[in-house]
Amino acid sequence: MSRSFDDAVEERDEKERHEEIARELNISVGELNDLGGYGIDRHTGNDDHPYSWLVIFHDPVPEDVREKIGSFVNDTTVAISLNAFDRPEPDDDY
Repeated sequence: MSRSFDDAVEERDEKERHEEIARELNISVGELNDLGGYGIDRHTGNDDHPYSWLVIFHDPVPEDVREKIGSFVNDTTVAISLNAFDRPEPDDDY
């Protein structure tokens, strides 16, 4: 049974998102993998205006990795740039 094109694209997008999160957190992909999983949520204000993405870890983050990441919102949550997952606009001139 072969994978569909959509499955392959989704898998690639998931891998790229994982790499972008690691880059935003200033840690390696391996370190991110070792953290036991995470979820992503959008941080919005009372007016529903988005301010950042929240990376919410499922397990406590070891102190050495916390130091690399830097500022936490709380014990398990880090805010990353709202633009972390943006892709360049395609060039229409080709």
